[in-house]
Amino acid sequence: QSARRMGRMIDGLQALLCASRAPLRAEPIPLARAVAQARAALAAAEAGRAVQWRVGTQLPTLRADSALLQELLVQLLGNALKFTRQSAQPCISVHADEAAAAGQAAFTVQDNGAGFDPAHAAQLFGLFQRLHRESEFDGVGAGLALCRAIARRHSGTITASA
Repeated sequence: QSARRMGRMIDGLQALLCASRAPLRAEPIPLARAVAQARAALAAAEAGRAVQWRVGTQLPTLRADSALLQELLVQLLGNALKFTRQSAQPCISVHADEAAAAGQAAFTVQDNGAGFDPAHAAQLFGLFQRLHRESEFDGVGAGLALCRAIARRHSGTITASA
């Protein structure tokens, strides 16, 4: 079990390294299309569950690297799926953030999952940081660190609120 955990940690480090060093090929990408592709990639994680998806109709087009944006969305939506497992009526929404500054695009991913203590929100994006026990939710704490690295590669930011 420890060897498998270490393997997942090494995989997380490798993904973080690749995201940090891969050439950035920015192009216009409709966020709605990218969300649909990420959901398709997560179909196995959603199988057998009645997850209510609310994907906004006015999602922006982002100037981003397609592969990195896809990785970011798979991680974010995968987290939402994971942490709504214990919810009787899981709901995940993706919508445009209309408070974005001029010339910027912003979006929000929201779920009704397990939640976390807001005092520890900044820790969520640290490498190998976890706010829940591994016996409750799988993972090693690399996914949101990867999301932060991808956002920074695009001169963006990522935050979490409880």
